[in-house]
Amino acid sequence: MLYKDKRDFEKSLIYFKKYDSIKALIYSVESAKSINEMQTKYETEKKEHQLKLKSVEAKNQRNRNKVQILIFLGVVSIIIFISIFSFYRYKQIHKAQQIIEKGQQEKILFKAVMDSEGKERKRIAQELHDGLGQLLCTAKMNISSLDDVVLKSDNEDIAAFNNSIELLDEAVAEVRNISHNLMPNALIDIGLVPAITELVKKINSAGKLKVDLKCTDDIIKLDETEAIAVYRIIQEVLNNTIRHSEAKNVEIEFYQSEKKLILNISDDGKGMDVSKIKESKGIGWKNIYSRVSMLNGKIEIISEIGKGTKLFIDLEIIS
Repeated sequence: MLYKDKRDFEKSLIYFKKYDSIKALIYSVESAKSINEMQTKYETEKKEHQLKLKSVEAKNQRNRNKVQILIFLGVVSIIIFISIFSFYRYKQIHKAQQIIEKGQQEKILFKAVMDSEGKERKRIAQELHDGLGQLLCTAKMNISSLDDVVLKSDNEDIAAFNNSIELLDEAVAEVRNISHNLMPNALIDIGLVPAITELVKKINSAGKLKVDLKCTDDIIKLDETEAIAVYRIIQEVLNNTIRHSEAKNVEIEFYQSEKKLILNISDDGKGMDVSKIKESKGIGWKNIYSRVSMLNGKIEIISEIGKGTKLFIDLEIIS
């Protein structure tokens, strides 16, 4: 400004340039210093940011590791659960199969026993009827042939003769009854329905129990073992009714529905506690249940004390 006031423009320009150079130098130094500071701050912030990123990354990695561990544990738990469930299921299925196989084997065994029993009953019945029955009839004929001789004897001999004839008649009748109970002739000769009809007539003739039989004649023909099993079921139920129920009337419905035999038996007796049937020590109910099971059937018993008993039995037709 001094040289400018003195109008020494040349020196004024020189010093102005020097001033400008110094100013520029000072600015350059300050700028460099500022840049360095900014660079340092940037580097610092960059490092801090990188540290934060690394920290976040590390945290994320830890979270990912935790998630992976949880997923792994979850998968392992699911595998263990599935394995335990599969093993338990296998054991249950295996146990059920064993029960089914055991039940089937028991049915086969029971059927074989019943078949063998039926054949043995038939053999004994035939031997009683054809053997002992014939012998008794022959003995009666031989004794009867002596009636002319006996009539000439005293009264004691005649009484003994008549008594012997009566005893022989009773013996023949008893042999026939035993033979019939072992194996009803009607069951072998003309079929199941006539045999049941004959059984009912025999019970009705005794006068202690009135049995009303409703049975169709179109029952499918069963093999001998099945027919005997069905007959024995009805016979055993009626025997239980006569011995225990104090019933006066029994109604039997026996018919065929598709491939099932339906057997309904009801009485007006004193009834019973159904829950105690399985606790019974008698073989009657056990034989009934066994025969029903042998025929792949189902049995339902409805009874109350004082209100009679109803049996509903469905039997599969195997033949």
